[in-house]
Amino acid sequence: MIKIEVKLHIIFHPNWYHRNFGISFEEDFFFDYSTRILTEKIMKKGLYEKFGDFGIGVKDPVDEPIIGSYNIAAGWFLESVLGCELIFTSDNSPQVLSRNISDSEINEMEVPIFPNEDNYYFQKIKKIMDKMEEKFGYLKGDINLQGVQNIAFQVRGQELFIDYYQNPGAIKILLNKITDTIINAAKYFKHRTGSNSLAASPTILAFNDKSIFVTSNCTVDMVSIDTYRKSLMEYDETLSKTLVPFGIHHCGKRADEFSEVYKNIENISYFEAGWESDVEVVRNNFPNCFLSLRLSPARLNNQTNDELIEDIVKIVKKGKPLDKIVISSYGVDSKVPDEKIRLLYSICNNIEDYL
Repeated sequence: MIKIEVKLHIIFHPNWYHRNFGISFEEDFFFDYSTRILTEKIMKKGLYEKFGDFGIGVKDPVDEPIIGSYNIAAGWFLESVLGCELIFTSDNSPQVLSRNISDSEINEMEVPIFPNEDNYYFQKIKKIMDKMEEKFGYLKGDINLQGVQNIAFQVRGQELFIDYYQNPGAIKILLNKITDTIINAAKYFKHRTGSNSLAASPTILAFNDKSIFVTSNCTVDMVSIDTYRKSLMEYDETLSKTLVPFGIHHCGKRADEFSEVYKNIENISYFEAGWESDVEVVRNNFPNCFLSLRLSPARLNNQTNDELIEDIVKIVKKGKPLDKIVISSYGVDSKVPDEKIRLLYSICNNIEDYL
């Protein structure tokens, strides 16, 4: 008898790794050659020691040239290239400080060309990539390249949401430049590593296709569907035609509503839907897509075991077929006990017992 199971992918918050294994997420984690290699091994071995019986982690990890970890979710790179300041701390992803760019600065802003961009953080990334490639002969991983409005929100600030109605001309210039920046960066990193979304949506590994480019639309849930259709959709369409195969990460709770519009975008083979979205609507709009279906990391803190089982069963029944879905949760922090994580893996590995 064939065992029935559903794929599960958990991304822990940096504070989980910091508390459990003492890993610091200061600049060295991202840019220092020795630290980059060592911390990946510590993370993999730590995951194995806690959850290795579920096939998680690596018992005896070896040195690997992974340029950007896909064990955490951290979007900051292109924001820094476009002038935002970063704050690094020991137990969190880099924090981006909004630039609050002016209209005149939008007009003057140049689109970065990689690898000729002289941004401080890109040069540090390039240096570690060059050193790793010289040592190993190849590279793995990539850098989270975010999405058009995610970046625009940090570069322009809160004024962005007023601009859609009162200053559409300036914002159109900004969004065009950000789209070109994403495309330039994606082509550069994919040329060197073979991927460019493992650091954004590592669940694509569950479907054995690291070539998918996934644009992150986290902040799109903050605007109306009409605003998205009129002011943002064209940029996702440009990305979808240029960076193939294409996927959309929409971690907000209205992924079902937005999927009614997203379904008209070309070349989508992967879609990530946030917790509380109607999975049945998402599946109907993307009948052939790989779906990453989110559980809430905050809800994991306090929900009962029966509630967790109910959540998973509901997602599985509405999202099937099983070979085209993965249950995911990003940002699971140190407050969630290991027992709850083990239960989560046990449910997914034995889903036939609950259906």
